[in-house]
Amino acid sequence: MNKYSIEERIFLVKSFYKSDENVTLTLRKWSSHYKNRSKPSPNTVEKLVEKFNKTGSVADDVEWRKNKTRSARTPELVESARQIAQEELSISTRRLSQRLGVSTTTAWKVLHEDLECFPYKIQVAQQLTGAAIEKRLDFAGEMCQLIDERAININKIIFTDEAHFWLDGYVNRQNFRVWGTEKPELLRTKPLHPQKLTVWCGLTSAGIIGPFFIEYSITSEVYHELLDNEILPEIRDRGWIDEYHFVERTSNQQKELG
Repeated sequence: MNKYSIEERIFLVKSFYKSDENVTLTLRKWSSHYKNRSKPSPNTVEKLVEKFNKTGSVADDVEWRKNKTRSARTPELVESARQIAQEELSISTRRLSQRLGVSTTTAWKVLHEDLECFPYKIQVAQQLTGAAIEKRLDFAGEMCQLIDERAININKIIFTDEAHFWLDGYVNRQNFRVWGTEKPELLRTKPLHPQKLTVWCGLTSAGIIGPFFIEYSITSEVYHELLDNEILPEIRDRGWIDEYHFVERTSNQQKELG
C-alpha cells in the first residue's frame, strides 16, 4: 500500500463508489487515468475501501499516528524528561517512566522521538596516569629534537603492531543475537585457556618486515627474543641496520640498532 500516494488512493475509493462498487470497473478507470502506472490488485482495492469505511481515512496507520494529537507526550512532559536525562545520563527508560508517571513505552518515545536521544554504549579506554602522560610527552619531545637535528631518518622508522587471532572461535556476545519466540537453550562452550595466535608485523617506507607468528603469550622476554632472533637479522639482511632506532611500546628501554 505504501507505493500508492494519497491522491492515488483517493482516486481508487472514488472510482469504486462511482462504479457501483465494482472492482473490475474501478481498475479499468485506473488504467485509463494512470496510463504509465501498473494497476493495483483487486485485493488491494478491497482492503483500501475497507480501511476507508472503518477509519474514514486512506492514509497509513503510521502516518495517522504521527499526525494525531499526542495527549500523553505534552511539551511539559518532554521538558521534564529533558531535564532528568541531562541530570542522569545513564537513567533507564523504566526509571524515567517512574519519575514522569507515564508508561515505559511513552518514556521510550519521549527519549527517542521527541528528544532524539540514542542509547550509546560506554567506551573503554586505557587509563593514562600523570606519569604515563609525562613519559609520552618526553618521548615525543626527544623524537622531535632528533628529527630536527637530522639524527634519525623518519622515512626509515619501523611502525609495528601485533594482532591476536583466537583459534577456538571467539564469540562477541554484544554482536551475537538469536531471534526466537522463546529463550533458546543455546550455549557456546570455551576452554579455560583458549588458544590464540599472535601475528607481529613491521611497516616502513622501504617495505614490510615480517610477518612473524607467535603461538604463546607475549612478555618482555619473548619480545626481546623476537627482536634478537627474528627482526634484527632480517633488518641486517636488508642493509638497514645503520639507520634504525627501535622503541618497544611495553618497555621503558629504547633499543638502538647501529
